[in-house]
Amino acid sequence: MLGRRLHVLLLENDPGDRDAMCRALDSEGCIDAVETAPTCKDARLRLESAPFDAVLVSPDFDGGNGLRILENVDGVPVICLAAAGNEESAIEALDRGAADVVVKDRSGLYLRLLRDRVTGALAHNRREELCQLLMDTVPNPMVMVTVEGRIAKANASAEKVFGYRKEEMVGRSSSLLLDPDSQKRLARTIEQFVRDPQLGVRLLEGDIFGMSRDGMRFSVEIGLSAAHTWEGFCVCLAIVDLTPWKEAEKQTLARLEKLEDLNQQLAHRNELLGEFAFLASHDLKEPLATVEMFVKFLKEELPRPHPPQATIAMDTVSSTLNRMGKMINDLLALSRYDRSAMRWETFPLDESVDQAIRTLDARLRKSDTEIVRDPLPKVCGDRSLLTQVYQNLICNAIKFSKPELRKVEIGSEQKNGTWVLGVRDYGIGVPPESSREIFLPFKRLHSRMEYDGVGMGLAHCQRIVDLHGGKIWVESEGGKGSHFRFTLGNPTDTTGV
Repeated sequence: MLGRRLHVLLLENDPGDRDAMCRALDSEGCIDAVETAPTCKDARLRLESAPFDAVLVSPDFDGGNGLRILENVDGVPVICLAAAGNEESAIEALDRGAADVVVKDRSGLYLRLLRDRVTGALAHNRREELCQLLMDTVPNPMVMVTVEGRIAKANASAEKVFGYRKEEMVGRSSSLLLDPDSQKRLARTIEQFVRDPQLGVRLLEGDIFGMSRDGMRFSVEIGLSAAHTWEGFCVCLAIVDLTPWKEAEKQTLARLEKLEDLNQQLAHRNELLGEFAFLASHDLKEPLATVEMFVKFLKEELPRPHPPQATIAMDTVSSTLNRMGKMINDLLALSRYDRSAMRWETFPLDESVDQAIRTLDARLRKSDTEIVRDPLPKVCGDRSLLTQVYQNLICNAIKFSKPELRKVEIGSEQKNGTWVLGVRDYGIGVPPESSREIFLPFKRLHSRMEYDGVGMGLAHCQRIVDLHGGKIWVESEGGKGSHFRFTLGNPTDTTGV
């Protein structure tokens, strides 16, 4: 029994039956009020003006039009009071949406059942409301389908996605929401559930398409599970509209195609740039060689001793020619770096450092620079190119070290499974605002009078590290030394050094 008293609308022509039913309903104090109406029209007005918990109606009410009240009741359980022997009216009532039927037998035994049927119908109605409320909280469409393929329930998300109101969907075939092929697959799967209700959750296989009210066909995914409701055995359809995912997939594919096209264009331009750099370097070297030959001729042909101004001028020209020749060679070398031409191997990175130190041995001795090393990991890369990186970084460290502290530290550390490699010096450092531009070709922060070079060493390092899929950067403050650090994007031996 419910915890509150009920408000019931009783539509019965026979005064004796009406009084008997009122007494039966109120025998245990479960009825707060029982109202009556003389016609269906009056009953509709009462239903519109006041809330009722249940409606009891006899098919004979109002000249045999009692069941027409079912057309105007929404959310209130209706119990049909069928006369004994009038099974046709009982069946009609249930078909038209009545919650239950009570047969008025002549012995009056039905009066004992009436109260339980009213409270039971109301409790059932509350359960249905709760079920609908829970379904409406689900963000994706959810539809309950009977074994005959009739829609028993639908939630608010189904309204939004398919464009039908719940009232328009309930009672109609599930083919309303699916294209013909998808409906056939759904029917076959429902048959499997009927044969074996313990199937559990199943996914409707194949390409499934929903149909909206405006005729739009869209891709969906449907999960099915068995459900037991007042309608009997049903199958619950959990539907996911795949339109946003399909659209995102199309956009992703379009971006990938565009990226692939851009990569091909870039590869072609890099190839043209390499060819141009080769031809340009060849063409530039020829006039340099001619000027160098004339300078040599002048040195040999001018009367000795050479005038001081002429000697300075010729030496300046020779020095400039040498610097230009080195710049051309460095530019050509930078353009020739190509990932496809790299020789990949796994080797101890210490071997690259050993080779770099041997190459710079004379400069290290002359500058009295101390090298401090930690063991380095094994890496996968081009041995020759990585040797060039260390050679350039150590050379930079020697060049910009302070006389009072000529020390270069070479080490590594592991962060999040990636080795971070580094070369640290204690020299003049790099201003923070220049920490990115120093990796550009021919970029110099100091005049040639202060430090020699053409400004290509770090550009070479940047290009080589890029080819290995890594990153290079500098951590420094002006006047406090520099720590050049880099990673390699290819697999490294993370087991240790």
